[in-house]
Amino acid sequence: MMPVSPDLSSKKVGEAVRLKTLRWGGTRVEYEDAVISQRDKERARKIVLIIRAKLKQLSKHLGHKESGVFIPYRHTLLDSLPKTDLWHITNTDRLFRYLTISTRVHCDCRSKIIYPDGRIELIATFDDLKEALYLMQGSSPSTGECIE
Repeated sequence: MMPVSPDLSSKKVGEAVRLKTLRWGGTRVEYEDAVISQRDKERARKIVLIIRAKLKQLSKHLGHKESGVFIPYRHTLLDSLPKTDLWHITNTDRLFRYLTISTRVHCDCRSKIIYPDGRIELIATFDDLKEALYLMQGSSPSTGECIE
């Protein structure tokens, strides 16, 4: 598998040349074994279609920019988030977007509040927060101070 890194090393270039040679000169099976098989691509496509259908179903009763997620520990997060720089607004927004999407993607495993009108609100867990914080680590150089 080709290493993923932002720098262009001779090792990375050598691996890319090897894969190009395999793609154009090897058999389909050899190339798929080295990269991603057609079967894996098809399985990933099916997973994305399922997640997409679930997200559409959850969003059916939501208004514009409504998350449909209840975060019971939001006050604790508020107390923990830095509030001294304009960049902190962007990071807060990003954190809550990641937290919301994590909760929605894992909707089958999350408790729900179901309203009489059919609207559903998912309840975020600490696992969702953990995943959101993990995603924040790679999103910007200054997100290391996301929560104090």
